[in-house]
Amino acid sequence: MIGHALRALADQGYDRAGVKVDSANPFGAFRVYEKAGFTSRRRFVRWALEV
Repeated sequence: MIGHALRALADQGYDRAGVKVDSANPFGAFRVYEKAGFTSRRRFVRWALEV
């Protein structure tokens, strides 16, 4: 499905795609996008404190 979407974007003239993925996703979403050829550019850290 990712490959199909990327081909459709390329056919429309796009030369870049991006996604936001939680690297701690328990279902391995981060690895799915890595296998599709995406590379990590930025990582964000969210801090929280329960009060």
